[in-house]
Amino acid sequence: QIVIERNTAINEYWNGTGWDGTFTVSHWRNATNIYTSSWTYVDSNLNNYFNTLAGSLNFTVYTRARDTVGNVSKPDSAPSSGGVQFKMDRFAPVSKSTYPAYGSGSITYFNYPITNIAGTAIDSDAGSPSGLNQVYVRIRRFDSSGSSSRCDYDTTFGNWVNPPGAGWLEQSAGVLTNWIKSIPSSSFMGSNGGDCYNGIDKGDGFRFEIQSYARDNAQNTEVAYATATFIIDYSTPTAGIAFPVHLVTYFKRLQFRHNHGILQLDNFFLVPAREQSGDSRKFMGSGKVKRHIRFES
Repeated sequence: QIVIERNTAINEYWNGTGWDGTFTVSHWRNATNIYTSSWTYVDSNLNNYFNTLAGSLNFTVYTRARDTVGNVSKPDSAPSSGGVQFKMDRFAPVSKSTYPAYGSGSITYFNYPITNIAGTAIDSDAGSPSGLNQVYVRIRRFDSSGSSSRCDYDTTFGNWVNPPGAGWLEQSAGVLTNWIKSIPSSSFMGSNGGDCYNGIDKGDGFRFEIQSYARDNAQNTEVAYATATFIIDYSTPTAGIAFPVHLVTYFKRLQFRHNHGILQLDNFFLVPAREQSGDSRKFMGSGKVKRHIRFES
């Protein structure tokens, strides 16, 4: 016979269809398929209860032996010791990255190589969850143009290779709630020795995606991955002036907007600011408007 005890604020006992706060001898439930080597207890109502739990709870199972003439190994009263406790946890934990990008579809930009991936994880379902067991992370590289062609990370040599690569990597530092996966900075700079964009800089101009998942002690595994994105760009941008052409551009008429309206200038030569001196910054228009003008690029 067994007693199934639900460990909440008050101990409750399974009666075959529900839970009672007061123990009676009827809460000793008969096992089935009894042999000298094993026994089982089958209860469809209890199965349905476990499979529809809204949170995680602790339970304790007590057993006693009873023979055909009524001799029992434990009294009819509520058992208090010698039980086996177990936890029912149906819900997966949740994880996300926080560096180098936040795991909610965000995008960040870097002009230097990163040295780790960091994030958080939590097993927060109601009641008494089983707790975090491990966190895994993966990083994949894409062309920054948005191409679907991806490169996988090779942990052995720190290169980028055509799939399949290393896949999911186990958390290597920190605690499970604030996990870290260390990655050498050389994985994001220098010539790539892998076969995915071989010979090209490992980081410059590429888009990287990070995903993580957590697993709890009941082996519930997160499957809805949060994706974070970051882009590495080592290249310096350039800028130039195409028009007006330096020292050779003339205007017959030009309008400037300023605080008091529009200033109209006729027939003047535009002089670069670095070559201006004295009254070269003063221009007389065709009307009676005279203003002190400074041209800067």
